[in-house]
Amino acid sequence: MNPHFLYNTLEVITGIAAVEKQDKIKKMTRSLSSIFRYSIKGTDEVELGQEIQMIKSYVQIQQIRFADRFTVHYSFTDEALRHSVPKMILQPLVENAVYHGIETTLKPCRLEIEGFVDDGGTLIIDIKDDGVGIEAERLEEIRRMLDQPRSGFDDPSGWQSIGLVNVNNRIRLMFGEEYGMRIDSANGEGTHIRLRIGQRRDNINVQSIDRG
Repeated sequence: MNPHFLYNTLEVITGIAAVEKQDKIKKMTRSLSSIFRYSIKGTDEVELGQEIQMIKSYVQIQQIRFADRFTVHYSFTDEALRHSVPKMILQPLVENAVYHGIETTLKPCRLEIEGFVDDGGTLIIDIKDDGVGIEAERLEEIRRMLDQPRSGFDDPSGWQSIGLVNVNNRIRLMFGEEYGMRIDSANGEGTHIRLRIGQRRDNINVQSIDRG
């Protein structure tokens, strides 16, 4: 199906919702339109600021779905927002926090998404929630999968770990093995994912030492 048809249809629904004063429908369809438009752009890398705008649209949909059961806090330095990141790199992590950390608890939760550039020029992104957390044994399984070679892994427990591993692999493939993901969690207390993203090294000039 033509992507432009889908996008235009969402825009029509948004307009109808506005006329009918259906504010929640209007917000959800407008947010979904923004996500869809962003996802079909042809570039593999974007500035973090663009990625965060998409994440805000995604989070707004989830807050409406879950009747404002969680709040979200964003904090980014200007330098971080200008840093290049792989497109759609954060959505699987935020989705993981909502569905596995927040949805399964009835208590009000808080989601924090923050970023800065450290002294070495590495972009640091933190995604934290105070939801149900991860049991110690399961956390160790996830950490082992993150440490495995990129050739593949077997995770019969489902897509949760697959999304995390795919994000980790994309970062390492694009920026080097020293970058990627770290995950910390305590059962009943929440989860903290930290991403380390470097600068692309596609155009490094290598000079020969032996000129003879």
